[in-house]
Amino acid sequence: MEGTLNFSVSGEFITDFARQRFIETKSRKVGVDVLCKCLIGFPEDLAMDVVSGRAKLIGINEIKVVPDCTFVEPYSWIQPCNIEDCECGWIAPDGRVFGYSEYNQNKMPHECLAERIVQRDDCGIVIEDDTPQRPYYHVEQAGWIKFCPTMAIADCKASAITENQQKELVKFMKSHNYVLTLGFNSTANYMQVRSMSTIMLGRLLNILPR
Repeated sequence: MEGTLNFSVSGEFITDFARQRFIETKSRKVGVDVLCKCLIGFPEDLAMDVVSGRAKLIGINEIKVVPDCTFVEPYSWIQPCNIEDCECGWIAPDGRVFGYSEYNQNKMPHECLAERIVQRDDCGIVIEDDTPQRPYYHVEQAGWIKFCPTMAIADCKASAITENQQKELVKFMKSHNYVLTLGFNSTANYMQVRSMSTIMLGRLLNILPR
């Protein structure tokens, strides 16, 4: 028995399939590869937008790209939060904040957060499988800064912090009524920290007592 098999491809199906692969594997690259294989010649930057929820494919057989605003991330990934609601955490160079609402030094919160941060593929941190260093080390080396009440507000391994990080630090200090401890005897309030250059603030943070 012979017959004709007809089928159609919808943009919505391809979009959902690529995003699901990203969620399952926790790798945007996997989702991007799916799109680029399904649609020969599809630009990688557009594929990244589709997988990340900033754009989507529509249409049947004739596929079009349109804007989208859908939250697409693996369920286990730690999510950014408002620094005004945090007592401790990390600030990324782009200003995203990952933190806890309570601070308990005995529970090593920065160590625990670092382990979850490096699971994200958009944190700018690449760890080789055979590396001996802990996630905490790699987060610091990537220019993230940590904050909490008992550590003089911040600690920075990079040569300078970014403007976005400085803005978040100022918000943290203002909302919690904290001052920045510089060395052993001097302090700075949020107004003074806000007026500093990022290079100066980075240098001051680097000389904080450990």
